[in-house]
Amino acid sequence: SEQTIYGIWDAQDDDLAQIIKTNLNDSTSHVLVRETNGVIDQIALDTKAQKIYWSFIPGSDDHRGAVYGTALLKRANFDGSDVESLFWLDARVLNLEVDRNTGMLYIKTSRDVESPIIHRYEVTEDSVHRLPSLDFSQSSDAFNPCAFKIDSINRQLYLLDSSRGVIATSNLNGSNFQEIVTDLESPFALAIDIWAQRVSTSDIGTRGVGGGGAP
Repeated sequence: SEQTIYGIWDAQDDDLAQIIKTNLNDSTSHVLVRETNGVIDQIALDTKAQKIYWSFIPGSDDHRGAVYGTALLKRANFDGSDVESLFWLDARVLNLEVDRNTGMLYIKTSRDVESPIIHRYEVTEDSVHRLPSLDFSQSSDAFNPCAFKIDSINRQLYLLDSSRGVIATSNLNGSNFQEIVTDLESPFALAIDIWAQRVSTSDIGTRGVGGGGAP
């Protein structure tokens, strides 16, 4: 079966940003989305609905490097067709994930760096509704997720607090919060393997979680 990877290619000299699909079987690549006069910051895939979501920062080089700025959330079909502009945010997008079972977007922005908040949006074919944000301020030691991933199969969030060096899990509504890995040294990225029940960060490499294999 075809194995593919979706990535961002940003050529600032040409003021061109692209989303590219690469077939890992034969290394062929196809440009799906082209954006000019700005940069593509984050992407997320809804494999069930066959949609690509991305955040686009318009404007000059100075604007791109701004801490806050503005970002436009957009989406298209997996083949790059039917590009839609969804809604504006008053900050850069630091983390963008989609729950493939519901199509709900989970977003962390640059205005929330010091805040334990993850925003949620319900996106349908013809409307966008902002839902109550997830707030982890009441969790142990005011957990502040800087990065997160969604396990749509087991209905779990995996969350990383870089400042405390902690990985935690919760339900997708923020309930049932629990820390599962502690005492990491300055981790800044998070990845999960749903099928193997493994979690990886920039600090620890790969460990088993949720009853998975040994580290």
